[in-house]
Amino acid sequence: MNEIILSAVIGMVMMFCSFLVKNKTSLKHIASIGLLILLIANIADTYGKAFFTFDTYGMFQYSRFGFLFNSIAIGSTLIYVLITGKEIERSGSYVAEYFTLIFFVLCGIAMLSFYNNLLTLFLGMEIMTIPLYILTGSDKGNIKSNEAALKYFLMGSFSTGLMLMGIALTYGGTGTFNLEVARNTPAIYKGVA
Repeated sequence: MNEIILSAVIGMVMMFCSFLVKNKTSLKHIASIGLLILLIANIADTYGKAFFTFDTYGMFQYSRFGFLFNSIAIGSTLIYVLITGKEIERSGSYVAEYFTLIFFVLCGIAMLSFYNNLLTLFLGMEIMTIPLYILTGSDKGNIKSNEAALKYFLMGSFSTGLMLMGIALTYGGTGTFNLEVARNTPAIYKGVA
C-alpha cells in the first residue's frame, strides 16, 4: 500500500513543483529523491513495515513477487531519470509535468501488481496507460510523436473495450469481481454447453 499512496502523493508534489520551482535541474533532483523514497517505502512494505494501512476489502493481494516487481519498476525508473535527466531538462518548459506523469504511471503499475479484483485491474490499467498516452505525444513538434500517440490511444481504447467486455462476462458468469471468489464459484450456467 505504501507504493500506491506515495507514488500518487509524490506525483501531486511534482505537479506543485511545476510553478514553485523554476530551476529544471532541481526538478530532476526532486524526482530522484521521490523515487528513492518510493523504493525505500516499497522495500519496507516488503518486510511488513507499512506506513499506511487501509482495509481494501480484498481488492488487493500483496505478495513477495508483487513487491519484487515494484522494486524493479521503481529502480528502473530511478536509473532512467538519473541517466536521461539532462535530456528531459532540454525537452521543453514542462519538465515537472513529465516527472508527474512518470509517478502516476508507477502508481498504476503498483495497482496492477497487487490486484485481486477485476475493478482494481481496470483502474490500475487506466491509471498506467493514460499518462503513457500523454508521454508518447509529449514532443508536439515531431509529427511521428503525434502519430504514435494517436495510434497508441486508439489501440488502447479498443483493447480497453475488449477487457471491459471480458470483465462483464466474468461478472455475469460468477456474480463477483473478486478473483478468489470467482475461482471457487461454479459457473451459473453450468448445464449449458
